[in-house]
Amino acid sequence: MLGSRAPGHELYLEEYSLAALRDRAMVERRRDDDHFDHWLGLTSTFEMVRRGADELGIYPYDGMLFEGGEGESYLSGSRCRNTELLEAIRYLTATEMDRTMRKISYSEITVEEIGSIYESLLDYTPRITAGTEEIEGVSRPAGSFVLDPRGSARKTTGSYYTHPDLVSELIKSALEPVLEERLRAAGTDPGRREEAILSIKVCDPACGSGAFLIAATNRLGMELARVRAVARGGGVPDDDAIQEAKRDVLQACIYGVDINPMAVELAKVSLWINAMVRDRPLNFLDHRIKPGNSLVGATPELIEGGVPDGAFNPVTGDDKKVAKHFRELNKRQRKNRSTIDTWGEDSKRPRYAEEFASLSGMKEDSSEGVAEKCRTYRKLLETEELKRKRLEADAWTAAFFSPLDDVGAPFPTTAEARRLGSEDVPEGDPLLQKVGELAEKHRFFHWHLEFPAVFAAGGFDVVLGNPPWERIKLQEKEFFAAKDAEVANAPTAAARKRLIRRLVERNPALDAEYKEALRQSEGESRFIRDSGRFPLTGVGDVNTYAVFAELAQSAIRPEGRAGIIIPSGIATDYTYKDFFTHLIEDGRLVSLYDFENRERTLFADVYYRMRFCLLTTTGKGFPAADFAFFLHKMDDLADAKRHFSLNRDDLARINPNTKTCPIFRSLKDADLTLKMYEIVPVLINEDSGENPWNIHFTTMFHMTNDSGQFRTKEELQSGGFELKGNRLVTNDDLWLPLYEGRMIDILDHRLASTINKKIKLQRSAESRILNNEEKQNPYNLAMPRYWINSADAKGSIPTEFYSRGWAFGYMSITSATNARTAIASIIPLSGFGNSITALISNYSAKLQSSIAANFSCFVFDYICKQKVSGNNFNNFIVKQLPVVPPERYTPELLDLIVPKVVELTYTAWDLLPFAQDILEEVGAETWNRWFPGNPLVDGKPAPFRWDEDRRAVLRAELDAIYAHLYGLTKEELDYILETFPIVKRKDVERYGSFRTKEMILEQYEGYAHWNI
Repeated sequence: MLGSRAPGHELYLEEYSLAALRDRAMVERRRDDDHFDHWLGLTSTFEMVRRGADELGIYPYDGMLFEGGEGESYLSGSRCRNTELLEAIRYLTATEMDRTMRKISYSEITVEEIGSIYESLLDYTPRITAGTEEIEGVSRPAGSFVLDPRGSARKTTGSYYTHPDLVSELIKSALEPVLEERLRAAGTDPGRREEAILSIKVCDPACGSGAFLIAATNRLGMELARVRAVARGGGVPDDDAIQEAKRDVLQACIYGVDINPMAVELAKVSLWINAMVRDRPLNFLDHRIKPGNSLVGATPELIEGGVPDGAFNPVTGDDKKVAKHFRELNKRQRKNRSTIDTWGEDSKRPRYAEEFASLSGMKEDSSEGVAEKCRTYRKLLETEELKRKRLEADAWTAAFFSPLDDVGAPFPTTAEARRLGSEDVPEGDPLLQKVGELAEKHRFFHWHLEFPAVFAAGGFDVVLGNPPWERIKLQEKEFFAAKDAEVANAPTAAARKRLIRRLVERNPALDAEYKEALRQSEGESRFIRDSGRFPLTGVGDVNTYAVFAELAQSAIRPEGRAGIIIPSGIATDYTYKDFFTHLIEDGRLVSLYDFENRERTLFADVYYRMRFCLLTTTGKGFPAADFAFFLHKMDDLADAKRHFSLNRDDLARINPNTKTCPIFRSLKDADLTLKMYEIVPVLINEDSGENPWNIHFTTMFHMTNDSGQFRTKEELQSGGFELKGNRLVTNDDLWLPLYEGRMIDILDHRLASTINKKIKLQRSAESRILNNEEKQNPYNLAMPRYWINSADAKGSIPTEFYSRGWAFGYMSITSATNARTAIASIIPLSGFGNSITALISNYSAKLQSSIAANFSCFVFDYICKQKVSGNNFNNFIVKQLPVVPPERYTPELLDLIVPKVVELTYTAWDLLPFAQDILEEVGAETWNRWFPGNPLVDGKPAPFRWDEDRRAVLRAELDAIYAHLYGLTKEELDYILETFPIVKRKDVERYGSFRTKEMILEQYEGYAHWNI
């Protein structure tokens, strides 16, 4: 596009073009040249492109791309030898393949690929080695420049290449509906339609290299080109017309922010390349594409309320007494209404907003026009009103990042922040300097001041993006990866902590850097949690993806839409239930499409088990959202059977406590689950206060935090304890087994013994499964890794329940992709690790047997699979599962269920207390009627013989009974059983058919005549 429309273009190609410089670089590879003419020629080329050269046919593209900026003075006074410059050009423009140098064709590299290259480079940290280091098996001497592959820039900025198909889908769900509505309102007049398109404001708040902004530019540009073609009499717009339209869209519609200044510059370059028009200058973008931390900044409403108390919660390096002093001072200032309040109606409709809006109308058809627009923008930034508003907003925000270590130091309390925003503050004011330093360091970004015209009009029309998915909490291993290998590779977290504590002695500079990074992350967490800026997602161990979701929602107009790519936990995790409830209750959720990354075709660099979603929301009421879960590729979205709709009432029925989203695989799953929830209520409804089973959840011991209370068998036996069964006893003391989740199975408390691994990689223990022969011995018990003192075990559970000697518990670690999700059993009451949760109820042993039966059936497990999105079977999930209430159990029904549970459960002597409780409730006569083959002996119940075939029949009968209790037809039960592929596969391998399903369906027919 350069030097092609003038007689002097041959001179340009031969002497000034980069192509000519590349050709010289490939020819002069081994020549040592001390001259500087190539360097001077290159700077002349840049200057010609910037300012133009009519005699060579070069139009002045300007647009700040070729401005020197901060480095201009350095470059103007420096020179580069021909040898080094040509070597650099060679590396940039050619590559060696099969011992032959080949030219790199940059014209064939798309802007998406440029972004991918940039994001990949973030995996490397450029640095100078302080000493001899081994990096990826290569020894690097001290003072070496290295690109360290252990870089953390990608992690800290959250930059990952976004697959174009994902971008396209969000363009379809978020941008196109807004475009269609705007065009519908404009009618058929081409002029009004063009105006409607150019009125759409699109933003990416974490724009990276600009992939979403480019896609939005292209879509709006294409539509604008079509409208203009119609105005000219019809036809298909040609490439030049499309480029012209994209350039106009870029000028009027596109906004972006990123915390990484390099990403902002690359986004500008990508947008310029994408919308470049021959003989037109590059668009002015400084007022639209900006660097800054999108998540850290004030709003007029927050400033008006004064600095909140949360700003004075101490973090690393703060003094609690100093924090208390400033908190109390700030409280008095907030209450004192005489303090100057610069906000109010004037702030909601700022005068400078109209001046910023006028920038859109300034022409960019010439380099002079672009330069004038640049001057006007920079003049607007110096508007006295805007400067004061910015200073007050900076001061309010700085309160969350200012050290609380000196009572006499200047601090931006409520009164001080308002003072800075209302007075002429002298340059030497110490608070002014402090606030300025903090604003620059943390890159404060006040949306209403950075884009005043947009927010004066109510916000953006469309927000798009793939924001970072990172915890704000400093990750020590990542921080030290390229700074201190010993700390980064410490075998345990405790060992790493010890090494960090010693840093102050062995590496004071790194210690100071670490503490500063820790303070910065804690300060940002404090801001997000305590500022009031993110009331719905600024909770817990803050993750940026959720906060960006709330930001996107708050930044759009009522008629606007937001489309972002974030982890699916935004809809399924308890932590973000308030945000998802807000979306549902207010009718703001449009669609949520959940993907598993197992094939890594969409995110090659993200963990393969990561679940993410395309989330589209709107600013106004939307009747029912569209969902699809467990997608693997974009083609899956085209399958109508994968989609289902849920409204507010549906979610309230399925998850009344959290309003979080179930994870149905198909429309059939959604319909079936809703049907079962209409028949069977949830276990605990916190909204209504209903808890028909009087259930209490109990986690007895945490395997890490309570490990000091545990003992091994060797430790206790060396102290004189004797092993009896799986208990260790002396004359006056008793230590009980500590059960872990891996030790139990469905209605089986003897699945496996647990042993410590000799080599600990990811898990510290492994299981030894008890075989059938071992289980046929009722004295053979599962052995734990650890034992817990009986007094400690007794103290961890209410006394009235401990006396029973047994409890019903379930495994709290699971996965929706396991063979079975819900693993529960009656367990001898001992110690339970945190991988087992006990459900404590004051109901009879008979009725608690029914809960155990309910948890064991396939129908219940099927519903669990719709609720479990990760590896944790959390209490909040269990509370919202449909569990048959006690009043449904008639004497006749209990007579069917209880004996099956007893026979399946009581297979070893350690559960004698459970059997005795059942016996006491039903009497000897009923016991002997239930179990004619295993009658009482001297009034005492003996364990039932372990028999796999018999157990399969009993469990099939329970499955059939509960299928009737949940109101399922035989066809529906058949469908549910087919959703357990691992069970089916194992049956087919062992029996040649899906034997489990066949037995259950047969039993279903057998119980059809019962009044269940």
